[in-house]
Amino acid sequence: MNTVAPETPSKFSFKRDLITPATTIVFLVVGVSGIMMFFHVGEPLVKSAHEWLGLAFAALAIWHVVRHARTFVNYLHRAHPRRVFAGVLAVCAVVLALTARPSGEGVSPRQVFRSLEQAPLGAVAQIAGTDEAGLRLALASRGIDASDATSLADIAQRSGADPHALLASVFQADRPSAQP
Repeated sequence: MNTVAPETPSKFSFKRDLITPATTIVFLVVGVSGIMMFFHVGEPLVKSAHEWLGLAFAALAIWHVVRHARTFVNYLHRAHPRRVFAGVLAVCAVVLALTARPSGEGVSPRQVFRSLEQAPLGAVAQIAGTDEAGLRLALASRGIDASDATSLADIAQRSGADPHALLASVFQADRPSAQP
């Protein structure tokens, strides 16, 4: 007869039982809230949590690097990981340089979205790959009256709709088009 010994409870491990699950959960919350903020979905609800948990995630990441410094150094002494690390670092530096604006230079995605919301409907339609009539038709198919509107911001103000949601609906693939 084959018997299995009952599991004996293991001793509490700070890293395994606390830090690893905390890091995983904080990573998921910061990632999801960051995506929500990027797309302006529930931004006021998640912004504060995102910022505070982002600080906690940074602290956990620093703790992880310090605790495993020897492993990181050994890993980076190999040529291939060093090139990958340098490449990822370069991409991040370029993205940071393009989006950070310490002196007011650069363009943030938020500015681009606001410009699209304020732009004439004909211009937004061109960017979306349709014409103005097709854009108005797409909005009408969603129950949004855009018959005499001049911009998405104007439509949002008149209808009480979220301008970000309107902009997203313009770029959905299943919209009807008035183009031949």
